[in-house]
Amino acid sequence: MKQLTLLSVDDALETIERAGNNGTDTSIAADESVSRLLKGLRLEVWRWFQTKPDGATCDAAEQALDLKHQTCSARVRELAKAGWLVDTGRRAPTSSGRPARVYEAVDLSVVG
Repeated sequence: MKQLTLLSVDDALETIERAGNNGTDTSIAADESVSRLLKGLRLEVWRWFQTKPDGATCDAAEQALDLKHQTCSARVRELAKAGWLVDTGRRAPTSSGRPARVYEAVDLSVVG
């Protein structure tokens, strides 16, 4: 498992790309609300992958966490782009039998 050193998991979650807003008060409020929700979902998905030392597919995470495909796959993609999950290069069948990427969680060593 790769290792990444960060100040804190909470701070690190803030570095993952946010949804954004158009500058209006309602858009800013919605962005902040959604960002808090997404932060929690990202953490839930990442922690689940941490329990899978051999890695797992997004499909497996969706089923285990009872998340919709759109919700889980977006969080997996965000975590992969941010370096929290890595594509192992292996493939495993999904529930429909198609091959899918196997991801592993990066070991975040929390300092402080």
